[in-house]
Amino acid sequence: MKIKHETTKYHIAIFAIWIIFTSLRSLLIVKENILSGSYASFLLLFLALYTFIYWVNFTYFIPQTIGRAKYWLYSVYLLLSVVSFAVLRYLIEEVIVFHITGMHNYAEDSRVFMPYVLDNAYYAFQAVFMAFIVYFILDVVRKNDRINELKLQQKTSELQVLKAQLEPHFLFNTLNAFYVELVHQLPKVADDILRLSELLRFVTYETQNENIALSDDLKFLEDYIFFYRKRYEDSLHVVYNFTGEKKGYAIPSMVLLHFVENVFKHGDITNKDFPAQISVASENKFLIVSTKNKINTSEKYTNTGIGTNSIVKKLDLLYGKSYVYEINFQNNIFEVMLKIPLWIQE
Repeated sequence: MKIKHETTKYHIAIFAIWIIFTSLRSLLIVKENILSGSYASFLLLFLALYTFIYWVNFTYFIPQTIGRAKYWLYSVYLLLSVVSFAVLRYLIEEVIVFHITGMHNYAEDSRVFMPYVLDNAYYAFQAVFMAFIVYFILDVVRKNDRINELKLQQKTSELQVLKAQLEPHFLFNTLNAFYVELVHQLPKVADDILRLSELLRFVTYETQNENIALSDDLKFLEDYIFFYRKRYEDSLHVVYNFTGEKKGYAIPSMVLLHFVENVFKHGDITNKDFPAQISVASENKFLIVSTKNKINTSEKYTNTGIGTNSIVKKLDLLYGKSYVYEINFQNNIFEVMLKIPLWIQE
């Protein structure tokens, strides 16, 4: 609602400025009476066409090209805008209106091809330029709103994590005491306790950060899957693999955990004939996460973790339109694909 209000406000402001400019130009330079019937009619038709070129550029041409770094394509749309403005104006004013009223807007020597196109190109460029101004002003407003909303969401998440922490130091100290006691007698068990302690420490502290090193997050996933294998032993059928470079990159916290956690909580992970699949790849500065599993309908889960809607909202705030998220659910098989840009680790 706030963005829509801001959009309307900027559209009204830019057109008010343009109408004042056009009126002053008519009074001081062209010496036309803007209230005269013929001039007012032509001005209203011109304003409607001008608004059309402005709106098409603002709502489609600029977002689909400049907003996605397709500058060469916008040059085509820009030429189309100029030509369309000139052609449509000529058809409306010099053909249709003339047929009805017998009046031309342009003098005879100005209705030849090149002078007419150049004159209308000037006005078409005005409409395009104003569309650019409003688009980029609103883009800045949207980005600031995203940043503020993300900060608020981060603070809320931190508060929830703090509320959920019931003496974590006591838990870690206890696990450490078990590790010290068993390291010589049962070294394998002691190593598992140490690994569990590191996993819990990661969830408790590291996930409070805005972003996490990709290598650390992948290490956490490996530990997460490791303990599921300890629990299910030979009955666990999950295939996990990672390809690509993991060092030097960072990703938003909790994103990978969400998708992998959903596989284990809601997927059939004991199906030998159809093992659950988790694939993570680092390619061309993008992280691609793919999961595929059958849905487990025999169990009910009361703790679903962070919902998909929250994760998608977080991705929208962080990446805008620069990420891909696809879901496919057919024949009780659930597939997810996420592609996000990798951040350079600072």
